[in-house]
Amino acid sequence: MKALITYIENQDARLAYDKFRAAGLDIGSGMVELACKHLLAMRTKRSGMRWSKAGSQNVLSIRAAWLNGEWDAVWNNLPFAAA
Repeated sequence: MKALITYIENQDARLAYDKFRAAGLDIGSGMVELACKHLLAMRTKRSGMRWSKAGSQNVLSIRAAWLNGEWDAVWNNLPFAAA
């Protein structure tokens, strides 16, 4: 129990949820879960789809670039883009 109390005392700045909420920051995992659903599940878990680990990583990487507004930078740096 003492270790838990010490841990919580040492994490005080990270546990200031009232201040984070007041600043308009998200404190839960909802945004991360939504991003995973939007980025990953909607693209790779459709009926009849099968993915290799490398194939799904490649598709998800370029999908993340598109959703982050980084498409041109990523596309122009792909090995075949210089050809």
